[in-house]
Amino acid sequence: MRKLIRPEYRRMQEVVRVRLSQQLSKCVFVILLFHLVQSFVFSVTMSPMVSTAGSKPSYLAIGISLLLTGGVVWTSFVFMYGIINFFTKVVLGRRDVMRVFTSGFRDRTRRSFGAAFVFSIIFAISAALALFVILTFKDRIFMLASDYFLDDGTEQQTVNFVRAASLALVFCSVFFVSAIFISIPFLFTWNILLDDKKISVASAIVKSLSLMGRNYFHYIGFVISICFKNVFFIVILVFINSRISSATSSLSTIFSMIIGFFAFIHEYTILAKAYASIPVYYYSLLSVNGMIERKENESSAQ
Repeated sequence: MRKLIRPEYRRMQEVVRVRLSQQLSKCVFVILLFHLVQSFVFSVTMSPMVSTAGSKPSYLAIGISLLLTGGVVWTSFVFMYGIINFFTKVVLGRRDVMRVFTSGFRDRTRRSFGAAFVFSIIFAISAALALFVILTFKDRIFMLASDYFLDDGTEQQTVNFVRAASLALVFCSVFFVSAIFISIPFLFTWNILLDDKKISVASAIVKSLSLMGRNYFHYIGFVISICFKNVFFIVILVFINSRISSATSSLSTIFSMIIGFFAFIHEYTILAKAYASIPVYYYSLLSVNGMIERKENESSAQ
């Protein structure tokens, strides 16, 4: 395959800015709804473990919870088909965007199910990698946590909490970072499936890998470029809130709530930009390389 021309950041940034500004409230609502559904379904998967609270959980309870967790991950990625469909319509300037949220479950070809299974495997690999890091460096993690947060007179209950928290922090960090970086080459699979109703999941994945292959870090740079300002504001807001939270007045509480609200807006704006970056980069890459019709190209770039 010939070397692909990389799209310009400035033009893609402008598309993201214009399109999201037109329907930002809908974007935030869809992401929030997606997270609420995830939280509800995930809480159901933990019910076998919760039922054994206070006693050693049985292997059956652990197995059922793991199986249900896998189902939740798969379901989340089926929703992801609808999420990318939604943001693709936003990027292309369409108005009928809300009805596609559950389109992954209404896909008659069931290709969304297959793509969701592939991304679920990626998450399973990331979880296995995180578990390997925990088991391999557990003692080292305990030692670092003890050096930073504990002293000789610390109660055993606090020691156990710090150790558990440090393991959870390392696990989540390794899991999410590895899941993101492993899944990036596969991200165009969603838009390829949406564009071509006849292509198979395997062929869509191969095409996604070929398109993203040499543009991996260029795409990451694009995501950073559109999200940097919001991340910067969140850091500033967290810093201000840490200063205000030391006060006990009612006025400081009000200011803290206001700051929390603005941090929430910036957080979900980052997520909206991250989702929108997939179709924007995909269509821009195809456009500059003459791989889509001129009419569609103009529609996506306006």
